[in-house]
Amino acid sequence: MQKKLGSLAAAFLLVAAANAKAADLYEECLDKNYMSDTAMAGCSEDEALRVMAQVRKRVNSIAATSYFNDWNSSRKDLKQLIEDWETFRDKYCSLYGYTYTQGKGTISALQTAKCKIDMNKRFLDDVEAIVNIYKDNR
Repeated sequence: MQKKLGSLAAAFLLVAAANAKAADLYEECLDKNYMSDTAMAGCSEDEALRVMAQVRKRVNSIAATSYFNDWNSSRKDLKQLIEDWETFRDKYCSLYGYTYTQGKGTISALQTAKCKIDMNKRFLDDVEAIVNIYKDNR
């Protein structure tokens, strides 16, 4: 049991270190490109993709857990959940970005990309909540 806890703690520290490094790279990208909304939007799109990759990895681990087999028929339900959520996120963030300048200028793209980061992080938190409930109920 102590080995498992030690391994889990080590894995957590590695993930935390990787996330901190990625966050630093994102901030560096924003700092380097602070004069260009378009370039900053590119930095934010990359960060949104990085966070979404974390979501996908976590959801795939849920899909691989037999505990969820009855809910996730042939792993299709979780896949559909991700697709539907991305569609919602993209539409919502498009509206969010549009609201700044009615889609005119470069600030809309930057705000849309930042919205995707925020939405992805919230979704990751929601997925982690499911994992924690699962762990508590085992």
